[in-house]
Amino acid sequence: MTDRKIITPRLILRPYAENDADDFMRLHGDPDLALHTHAKALAHAASRELFDGFLGAFKADGFGMYRIGLRPGHGIVEVFVGECGLWHRADAGGYTLRYMIDKAHWSLGYSFEAVEAVLAHAFEVRGLSEIFAIAMQQNERSTRILLKAGFRVIEAHFRGVDGFLRFRLGAAEWRAKVAMRAAAGF
Repeated sequence: MTDRKIITPRLILRPYAENDADDFMRLHGDPDLALHTHAKALAHAASRELFDGFLGAFKADGFGMYRIGLRPGHGIVEVFVGECGLWHRADAGGYTLRYMIDKAHWSLGYSFEAVEAVLAHAFEVRGLSEIFAIAMQQNERSTRILLKAGFRVIEAHFRGVDGFLRFRLGAAEWRAKVAMRAAAGF
């Protein structure tokens, strides 16, 4: 990790910057991606408002939602993959993990790699004691990633919506999972 970036073997997670607005709005305006959430594709004004909120969170808290890019190399420039980070949601219990990957990069393991990096940063660097997440039950990819990361379902009707799952992961559970994986050689 350097400055406010999180670097993994394949990815660079960094705070969004103004020049990322077009990628952000394309991602959040994609109706196919919205099918996997409880939300709709965002129109330009709503997308801009969310983007500004993400920029503001980093200014206020020093962390928040990260832009995910593929690490450049061998003549390849950084490529936009999606986003992953924490967003404070009082209705979900506190800091809530959020991630969205552009369809062109699905099924390549980038979501889990980014989630693991954000969790490590949140628990080890930021000192958070728990993190929440929400996902629609029919979004099997997302629920599988959350369960693999160590989250447990704590609510199946979040905001009164059947199948809208709320998850929780505590720092102690996360550390135990990391230690177990390290002992197993992962």
